[in-house]
Amino acid sequence: MPVGIVEVINNTTGVLHYQNEESGYTFPPINPLSHFSGGVDAWLPKSTFHDDRVPFRSSGKFINVWINDGPKMQISDNDWHFSVIGPFEHSVDRVESRVGVDGLCNGCQYILKVDQAGAKQAYFDFIKYERSKFQTTDAGQVISNTLLETTPTIGQALLDIIL
Repeated sequence: MPVGIVEVINNTTGVLHYQNEESGYTFPPINPLSHFSGGVDAWLPKSTFHDDRVPFRSSGKFINVWINDGPKMQISDNDWHFSVIGPFEHSVDRVESRVGVDGLCNGCQYILKVDQAGAKQAYFDFIKYERSKFQTTDAGQVISNTLLETTPTIGQALLDIIL
């Protein structure tokens, strides 16, 4: 059973965009934080809840995530790991990062949290969705850094972006 991304959280100072090439699903851009929290407890802007199937890497289709007019990061499921393809090391070269040390679980749902890491980099954190902790379904600013930091991530990718 494929995995899904159910929410996307924007912890950057740019506008975050999302588009699934396979399902055609997209949501309105997520506005940036009103001020950069830098690890301080804050309410973070997020998308609405929607179980969006992550395309398999072999399909050649991806979930595209980008900030402002920056390069598109491509997310897919590559042999039970998230694959994130994007620019790295201040170059135009695109590299693939495999995320998820223990692998993804069959049919599980994940939250994608995009954190700013300096002026031109972002972390992509993948957090396993647990209904008991994350029960909101509306877009808005509803999840605090404290809650997210106490929830283990399955992996992280650091990529260069242009904000």
